[in-house]
Amino acid sequence: MVPLLVAIEQQQLPDKLVREMLFEIAAVLDEDEKRHALSALRHHAVQGQQVSSRMVALEILTAHMEGALHEAQSLLPMALDPRCPSLVRAQALRALARSQLDSISLRSLLDLVSDPSEEIALSALDAVERHGAAIVPTAAVERLLRLLLSSKGVVRRRAIELLGTFGEVDLIERLCSLPVMEPADIDAIQRMVKRILTRPRSLLHISPHSFEHLISRMLAELQFVEVTVTGGVHDDGVDLTAVREESTDGLRKERRQYVIQCKRHRDNIGPRMVEEFISALKQRPSTHGLFIATSHFTPEARAAVGAYRLTLFDRDDLQKQLGLLFGEKQYYVPLG
Repeated sequence: MVPLLVAIEQQQLPDKLVREMLFEIAAVLDEDEKRHALSALRHHAVQGQQVSSRMVALEILTAHMEGALHEAQSLLPMALDPRCPSLVRAQALRALARSQLDSISLRSLLDLVSDPSEEIALSALDAVERHGAAIVPTAAVERLLRLLLSSKGVVRRRAIELLGTFGEVDLIERLCSLPVMEPADIDAIQRMVKRILTRPRSLLHISPHSFEHLISRMLAELQFVEVTVTGGVHDDGVDLTAVREESTDGLRKERRQYVIQCKRHRDNIGPRMVEEFISALKQRPSTHGLFIATSHFTPEARAAVGAYRLTLFDRDDLQKQLGLLFGEKQYYVPLG
């Protein structure tokens, strides 16, 4: 393979012909032969003298290096090198998009989205999207937000759209609060919103008020009536009130008044919060309580309930119930 690439550099063969020949050769190699051939191509892509032959080597690598960690790590320095021709760097990024990358390489890939070259920035953004499942979402959102504020044109719009892959619903409000943008930017925001809404939404990233309204919908589906969102600064731990008819002895039904507290916490709920809610319940004789949380309750918190008229509804209960009522791919509760 390498002699054919050298023939391009010596102007003995046109690069188009060599490209076609190399693709045909690669298609008939066995795995061991292909591994050695890719290693030789990688070496030429890094050390070759002419852009045209290096590009051909990189194109073959891009087509055949799916999941190759070793080859990818040797191409990353070339993609990062600003002295390397932009065409070669961009093609190296396209190869990296198809390969396996470790956590350090993924961070370097995120750095490249801010490259001053539009071609490199766009190629890096495409590679970031391809590796989306392996990239820490918070790191990606931070980098993309910085890029959004420092770039313009097609790079800015690509960054906005890609935020929909890594961000949560709270990003929608953040972007809509920016100064009025160009029509093309608004179209990119619409694509971002579509991406967010077609993914499961994190309950930890919606606003407290939106969370309370979601819980009100869930309660209505669970046969609660007169569901009212009451949450506010001085709510005494009561975010919603509701009524439900429940059987008392298997025959008779009784209308029970409920007060509900909602907590969007990542950490487990301890006994103090439960005791405070019980104190609020004591001000409402004969009223039942429902404590809904996006985390778990500690054993001490559960013990604090005692025989009081309080039901604890934890992360697992919430995840299961939302999945049953609205579909498993609508909402999720991140693990602590």
